[in-house]
Amino acid sequence: LLAYGVPVFIGLISLGLLAASHITSIGLRTELVEKYHGVVPLLTKILVYAPSVGLIIPLFACMGEEIGWRGFLLSETNNLETSFKRIFNGVIWSIYHWPLILFSDYASSSNRLYSILVFSVFVIFQGVFICWLQEKSKSLWTSATSHAAHNLWIIGIFPAFYAENKSTPFFIGEGGLFLTLAYAGVISAVLYFDRKRI
Repeated sequence: LLAYGVPVFIGLISLGLLAASHITSIGLRTELVEKYHGVVPLLTKILVYAPSVGLIIPLFACMGEEIGWRGFLLSETNNLETSFKRIFNGVIWSIYHWPLILFSDYASSSNRLYSILVFSVFVIFQGVFICWLQEKSKSLWTSATSHAAHNLWIIGIFPAFYAENKSTPFFIGEGGLFLTLAYAGVISAVLYFDRKRI
């Protein structure tokens, strides 16, 4: 439940921060409503089909990455202290994405260095959380589910609910400050309360 729910919750927080900031308008994008011939078909696709059947392909795609990141790399760093091992995994995962940010439009605002910085902080927090999930569950399916839920909701679904403008990439999405703040807050809280239970 946490694997799927936390990325959705984080996305809702970042969308709420975007709404509170008045950087852009919040609501279903007009061009998508027209493309799907109305609000009901669009909402059915977004809120019923995508989170269920639409998760299958991303789940298997993310499993390939998770075998490398949380399967191989995490196990190869078992001699490190737990927190450092998780952070190290997130740092390497973020560096892996840097060429995509620098040389394509992946998670990028118009300022590539800003995008790398904000994206890296977000991915480190996401990596720490996914490592924690994998360690708790002892299953790569859990980490793949969280990774896929993030990709599905943050990249695929939530952008349908706000109008893009030249400022939004700085605040929302994988290169955005609001998503990074939401990840930092929620993951810090999850880890804090998990530690208090011990």
